[in-house]
Amino acid sequence: MTVIQLATAQSFDFLLRQSREGDGRWGDIQLAPGNGTGEGADWLVVYDQPPRGLATRLPRDRRIVFLPEPVSIKYYDPAFISQFGIAVTSSPLPGFEGEAFHMQPSSPWFYGTGLGAAAGGPPRLGFAELAARPVPCEPVRGLISAVCSTKALNRNQVRRLRFLRRIKAALGERLDIYGRGFREVADKAEGLDGYRYHLVLENNLDPHCWTEKLADPLLAGAYPIVAGGPGLEGYFDPLGFTALDITRPDTAMKTLLAVLEADPVSRPEVQAAMRENRRRLMEEHQVFPVLEQLVAGRGNGAPALLAEAEAIRPPARAPYRRLTQALRPLRRAADRLHVAVFERG
Repeated sequence: MTVIQLATAQSFDFLLRQSREGDGRWGDIQLAPGNGTGEGADWLVVYDQPPRGLATRLPRDRRIVFLPEPVSIKYYDPAFISQFGIAVTSSPLPGFEGEAFHMQPSSPWFYGTGLGAAAGGPPRLGFAELAARPVPCEPVRGLISAVCSTKALNRNQVRRLRFLRRIKAALGERLDIYGRGFREVADKAEGLDGYRYHLVLENNLDPHCWTEKLADPLLAGAYPIVAGGPGLEGYFDPLGFTALDITRPDTAMKTLLAVLEADPVSRPEVQAAMRENRRRLMEEHQVFPVLEQLVAGRGNGAPALLAEAEAIRPPARAPYRRLTQALRPLRRAADRLHVAVFERG
């Protein structure tokens, strides 16, 4: 059994429930949350950024970092990344001397977390319960939903809000919108359960950068209509989703309306593709199978521990951060102008 120490500033629960028994085990690997110095572990995995005070005796070639945000969203400085021998990222890493795997970031699923259960919301769902969800989801509560915030911190967030407003104007009450600034939910299940279709609005349009925004409707059994980056067909059966290019909003809106009119979910072959895409998500394209594949054949045997623990420092702040913050209102105005003038097709 290969023991992998998981250290992250995020919630461990969100990741551990993605193992089959909720215990962190997957095949021949055991994910063990903890902030220790690595004794008893074969590998160290840091997801996004480490908890405060993390130190390890595991050598650099036994350290893996997942960088879930693209460079357009979050800055990971080279000195931080260089503390690891393997990096999983959707973005280029110029100058990185370790192994870089350019792929989807294995974002934790938000569907079925049970975060709102105490207030009468949906209960937490385990791996087996998620795998057994009906496709399409039942009973039908509405035609189509979207989960989105009103944030407009980058160009694509400006773009997706414009598209969401246009679709809402076209569909009216047939589209229900959830998220901060709209109808807030504690568990994404509240914005997905009972809907036949779901509009996925990613934060960016970079390749490989699909996130829980796509994973959640796959788990819920809703057909995803995806406004995101290219390359999804490399992960999922294209019969089980529709991709939109919202840099061409008129065309994207016509495509979405045509999908709703054709109702592909009523076709058995589409339902089969949706089930297959959920299987691929759960069995191939999430943190446990990705880790199993990464460590297989690497570092056989116990690691040679360092004599003294090395501190794993968190990412540094982006250079010129204060200047970029001061210029943020100007950048937002420029993004709105660009989208309005140059993206009209």
